[in-house]
Amino acid sequence: KNKNWKGTLILLEPEKVRLFQSAYKFQGIPAYMLFDQAGNIIDVKASRPSDEELETEIRALLVESIVQSD
Repeated sequence: KNKNWKGTLILLEPEKVRLFQSAYKFQGIPAYMLFDQAGNIIDVKASRPSDEELETEIRALLVESIVQSD
């Protein structure tokens, strides 16, 4: 709904789905994950992009990263 949110959509061949699920440790599709700028996994069970909770989660992670860098 919010056109300002950006993300990456990954399409996989059916036989590759289980490998991807195993590597990123998630159960089903669609799956929403958060990564930091370096590509590290922050959350493998992130809220949907349309969920207002996602913005709250991202803001909390940003505050946490600022506090850790001080």
